[in-house]
Amino acid sequence: LLIWGLCDRELPLWKSVGSIALSLGLLFAVICTFSRAGIAFAAGCFLCAVLWSNLRSASLRVGVRVRTGTLALGLLMALGIVRVAGPILSRIQTAPKASETARDEFNHAAQLMLRDHPFGIGLNNFSYVLTHHTEYRQNFEAMKNEETAGVAHHIYWLTAAETGYLGLALYVTIIVRFAWSAWRGARRNKSIHGTLLFGVFLGFGALQASGFYEWAFRLTPVMQLFVIQAAVAVSWAEAGQTKVRHTRAPELLAIPVPQES
Repeated sequence: LLIWGLCDRELPLWKSVGSIALSLGLLFAVICTFSRAGIAFAAGCFLCAVLWSNLRSASLRVGVRVRTGTLALGLLMALGIVRVAGPILSRIQTAPKASETARDEFNHAAQLMLRDHPFGIGLNNFSYVLTHHTEYRQNFEAMKNEETAGVAHHIYWLTAAETGYLGLALYVTIIVRFAWSAWRGARRNKSIHGTLLFGVFLGFGALQASGFYEWAFRLTPVMQLFVIQAAVAVSWAEAGQTKVRHTRAPELLAIPVPQES
């Protein structure tokens, strides 16, 4: 949304402002969760999107819009940091130790399951196995009194425990494949679609980096959005390659052909 609002010169001004405002609203929503990792990832993506927009502004001929938008966003961000710095620092300093302990306990249980079942315990079976096989939680402290076990807050350990080494390898391969399509398209395609692909790449990166702290990828709305963005990444990346091939075609036709004697 941010890159689109800043870089698409065919977008009317009111739509551009609305797009930027929506991206700020999403950033504010993440900050309100007081998730330390979420705030870090959201702020990092926001800054990278602004930097990328400035780098692409010359090729898209939107220098004035991008510079003006960047200045306005810089002022808003400065005011926002002053406003939320205190509560965020307090959240970091007073974060409960039990939360980190519980995460470590679930992750350790996933490692034990993978050790005992190299091919996995079955998709979506982590909570069931942890609840009914007490040997995997006999060393629990923070979560020892829970009647029903939770889920590993680590998408990679969770995937490995449920689908085994092969399932984890397939998962990582799929993620890298689509992320590479977005990154390659962003570098090669200089149009607005190629520019937007960097935003898709940022989203993929933030989602998978957050996977070291949570299992949000398994949520149906998140997975649906990922599939949609993956399709967009492949489509726009392929469209950029097709355009490059078409622009190079006349050069091939210009090669001299020897005449028969």
